[in-house]
Amino acid sequence: MSLFFCHALPNATKTCKAIRAKMKSKYLNSRVNLDYSDLAFGAKKAGLVEIKSDKDMKEATRVIKYHQEKTLKLSSNDFKRQCPPVHILEKIWKVSLTSEMEFFPENVNGSNDLEGGFKKAAKTTLCKVNVNETLKEGEWRDFFNSYSRM
Repeated sequence: MSLFFCHALPNATKTCKAIRAKMKSKYLNSRVNLDYSDLAFGAKKAGLVEIKSDKDMKEATRVIKYHQEKTLKLSSNDFKRQCPPVHILEKIWKVSLTSEMEFFPENVNGSNDLEGGFKKAAKTTLCKVNVNETLKEGEWRDFFNSYSRM
């Protein structure tokens, strides 16, 4: 739960602090970006790359990340995204706002900041890479064609 409030909703700082204070575990879940490994797995399923082991998957993920960030000078947020449907986002928003108001009823005016952070998250961190659309792009087709010849 703290992962959601502390990372996906960056403006929910008071809720994040309250949840972290109540956590009994000394270890926090860290956010892991799965975009590059999702793309590697999608390329494998599409027959664009051969991945036979965990080692192959890690290497494909590393090379895909390098291509996106160093060659193309983009981040994982620049991939086409596949986001939750509006009705799911509305439910998440209601839970977020309710939690913020429960922990900090005196800060009701801060819901505008929270909503701004949520709207951003609804287009980025709450979404995953759209593997099918990305693999249709010429740049990525060319990349996987050259990668499979390595």
